Amino acid sequence: MNEILQAASAFCGGTRPDPATVVTLVDQLRGRFGVDFVLRVLCIASSTYHAWMARQADPSRREREDRAITSEITDIAPPSGGTTAARRHTRSCGVGHPRVAQAGRAADAPSRFAGRLPA
Repeated sequence: MNEILQAASAFCGGTRPDPATVVTLVDQLRGRFGVDFVLRVLCIASSTYHAWMARQADPSRREREDRAITSEITDIAPPSGGTTAARRHTRSCGVGHPRVAQAGRAADAPSRFAGRLPA
């Protein structure tokens, strides 16, 4: 149990840990302790963990579309100085401007609007 707590010391911030971090930690420790025991020590419900795993195995339509938009934006951003023109790319992506701007922020390629970068 001490080994699990030492491995999970990064979670001691008072906030809920990132699902990807928890999944990685559980995968590392599952051979020695078992999934349920690790989750019990981390105070994470096993249903939550299994829901995360199911979501990774079969992402929703929205998540698949967001990944496609993000990959398109990352292809566009480097030639344009690391920024995107979200309004222009809205037409090529086939979704609304806010969604393209959100994907650009997630890809660290902020939207350039009216010739300036957002603060």
